[in-house]
Amino acid sequence: MKTVLLQSIFIFSCTFLAAQTCLPLGITFNTQTEVDDFPMNYPTCSQIIGDVKIEGDSNISNLDELAQLTSIDGYLRINNNALLTNLTGLNNIVSIGQGNSRIGDNPALVSLSGLGNLEAVHGTFSVYRNHLLTNLNGFENLDSIGGGFDLVDNSQITTINSLSNLTTVGDYFFINNNPALTNLNGIENIDSIGGNIEVSSNTSLEDISSLEILSVVHGYLGVQNNLVLENLNGLHNLTTVEGRLNINGNSLLTDLSGLENLTTVELDVNIINNDALTNLTGLANLTHIQGDLSVTLNDSLENLIGLINLSDIDGVLRIMENTQMTNLDGVENLTTLNGMLFIGFNDSIVDLTALENLDPMIIDQIIIVNNPLLSNCAIASICEYISIPNNTAHFFNAIRCGSREEVEMACLDVSTELVDDLKVSFFPNPTTGMIRIEGIEFGHVKVLDVLGRIVSEGVFRDERIDLSGIKSGVYFLVVDFEDKRILGRILKR
Repeated sequence: MKTVLLQSIFIFSCTFLAAQTCLPLGITFNTQTEVDDFPMNYPTCSQIIGDVKIEGDSNISNLDELAQLTSIDGYLRINNNALLTNLTGLNNIVSIGQGNSRIGDNPALVSLSGLGNLEAVHGTFSVYRNHLLTNLNGFENLDSIGGGFDLVDNSQITTINSLSNLTTVGDYFFINNNPALTNLNGIENIDSIGGNIEVSSNTSLEDISSLEILSVVHGYLGVQNNLVLENLNGLHNLTTVEGRLNINGNSLLTDLSGLENLTTVELDVNIINNDALTNLTGLANLTHIQGDLSVTLNDSLENLIGLINLSDIDGVLRIMENTQMTNLDGVENLTTLNGMLFIGFNDSIVDLTALENLDPMIIDQIIIVNNPLLSNCAIASICEYISIPNNTAHFFNAIRCGSREEVEMACLDVSTELVDDLKVSFFPNPTTGMIRIEGIEFGHVKVLDVLGRIVSEGVFRDERIDLSGIKSGVYFLVVDFEDKRILGRILKR
């Protein structure tokens, strides 16, 4: 009797398990007939172990016969179904597993409400190019996404309120190219996003205040090409961006208010092509950029006011094609630039004095070109940098800042025209004391340090100048003879 009972229990257990799980290799539905025949072909199947694809044929119009499904351990893809208007039939699915789940390119889809019991997606989840979809109703119970989430290219979506129960996104979070979306209301309860965040090309987006959830971005943050966005209010709790910060192509953005608590960006900061941006107010607490700073193509930007506490840039400082910028006021406290200084193609810039406190010993190279009104590049940091042999520097701007030689002259405040066609040499160079000026018997010489200060001057004869009384370093020699002047550079050891 016991043997019969045990056998019955075993058979019942196997039947019960079989009724729960099925299809370890997944299943693809290409036709309405395949959908309709599912209950007959798999009468006990409620938990699909593999992936589920519903895609690729024009005659799938409903998913009603999939109502027995409660979970999918792989991914779910619902793609390219021309007649599918809703997801009714998936109402009992509570969880979707790993992989890249997608709902996309369904031109007749108007509702996601068939997913109303979905609580968790353990992989990534994409909703894209469903052009009749106006909202995300059906995601009200969605609590967590283990990978990334992207809502992209849905031309009629106006609201994402149905994400209000979403608390966790394990990787990236992208809201891109949804032209009817006006705000981000619905994401206020997300307390963790594990990767990059991008809000881009939403041409009606006026309000990003729901991003107040952010204090640290564990990747890059991009707010880009949102054509009617006037401010960054909503980012006021943000202190750290662990990747790049991109504020690009927001046509009505006038300043960067909303970023007041941002102190650190661990990669590049790009502020590019914001037509109405007049200043960088909002970045006053940013002290350290661990990559490049690029301020480019901002047609209304007049200066860099707002960066007053920025002291360190670990990469390139690039100021380029800002047509109204007249000076660099705002970066007076910038002392450390570990990369290149590039200032180019700024039609109105005339003043670089805000860069005077840069440490010239660690700048990688200087390129200042095609700024047609810039005639004074002779600020202390640049003068000292170009005084160091083999440092790379290129200048092509207005007179006195048109070449390295012109800037060197300006650094010495030399007003007499230099002569460059005489065969004159200074040797030995480097020297420990006495040097000869071969080709000039006598004249007057000034010895200037890298800041343009006169450390010695007097008359020389017999082609000889004695530098033994000055300390080691780089010096400029301004030699006057007859009605001519030459400039030399000497290293004293």
